[in-house]
Amino acid sequence: MSDVDGFGGSAALAVLTAAPTATPVATPNSIPQAHIPLSNIQSIYREADDPAKPKSVALRRELDWVSGLSFSTTIPVRKSYVTYDVQTLLANGYTVRFDSGYAITDLHTGQPPDPQKYPTLQRVFGKNHVSVYLPDMTEWDEWYQAEQMTKAQQGGVSIETLRLWDLRKP
Repeated sequence: MSDVDGFGGSAALAVLTAAPTATPVATPNSIPQAHIPLSNIQSIYREADDPAKPKSVALRRELDWVSGLSFSTTIPVRKSYVTYDVQTLLANGYTVRFDSGYAITDLHTGQPPDPQKYPTLQRVFGKNHVSVYLPDMTEWDEWYQAEQMTKAQQGGVSIETLRLWDLRKP
């Protein structure tokens, strides 16, 4: 799955935390963000080649590490997917960012990813796009590094990926 495949359009950017409010907040990457009530979106979906395998939520691709794991607020059409409850992700320490229509930014720098390094990358998140990531960049980086080490293993994934996998809806 590409970070932006199947997601074209725009919507309000919102970052959900365990205690959302209606007050806009400043963030390290200087993207205007507003908290929205959790009741607005209860489930999010991630395309998966094989929705029965944890690899579908593995942090393996560099661009996922740069901008967050890509999810959608709508069920993918004609594709397999895994479903997550937003409240469950929040309760387990993940950031859920509704960023449809906003500039794709590097979670570490707040800047757009290098266009020479990612020449085919769209510059804005598509319609219904949601990014999921760990707010602690040290933990996020450790997850990415652990996942890189498991790539060569047949069906292998990191403990961090299994942690996220176990939170999916049945």
